[in-house]
Amino acid sequence: MSDLTRLQLFNSLKKKISQLNLQPDQVINIYLCGPTVYDHIHIGNLRPVIVFDVLYRLLLHLGVKVNYIQNITILMTK
Repeated sequence: MSDLTRLQLFNSLKKKISQLNLQPDQVINIYLCGPTVYDHIHIGNLRPVIVFDVLYRLLLHLGVKVNYIQNITILMTK
């Protein structure tokens, strides 16, 4: 575990910044409801994917075990 064991994230439910105290052998579960692409993909579709990928990699770097699940929905039309 790195010395950087405290992480601050914006809690949208509480509408404030919350401290995430990381512990050795802690497991963090991340589920990301990915983009539903109706037409050509654009940066608005990709932003959450990039943000959560960076968070995932940061947590791995800090020595935290992460279960990261992300779905992507593609609508097929004729």
